[in-house]
Amino acid sequence: MDCAATDPSVPEVSFNETGNSATISWNAGTGGVSQSLYVGSDQTMVNNNCTGAGTPCVYSSANATSPTEVPGLTPGTFYYAKVVN
Repeated sequence: MDCAATDPSVPEVSFNETGNSATISWNAGTGGVSQSLYVGSDQTMVNNNCTGAGTPCVYSSANATSPTEVPGLTPGTFYYAKVVN
């Protein structure tokens, strides 16, 4: 029995005209039952699945679907996104 899971594809981001939200889409990996999406301006927080000390993430979902609309963004701010299978 092969239980190897594969990672989701690298997230693709498109920003909406208002500049306050983005649409993030990806292709799911195999072997998982759901995808989690984490978005924030603190790379360490995003890498740690939005847990621990640091700047809070702007979006976190343990059961995300592609594409996902991420509201509440600030224009001119650099954001990190992570998808986990």
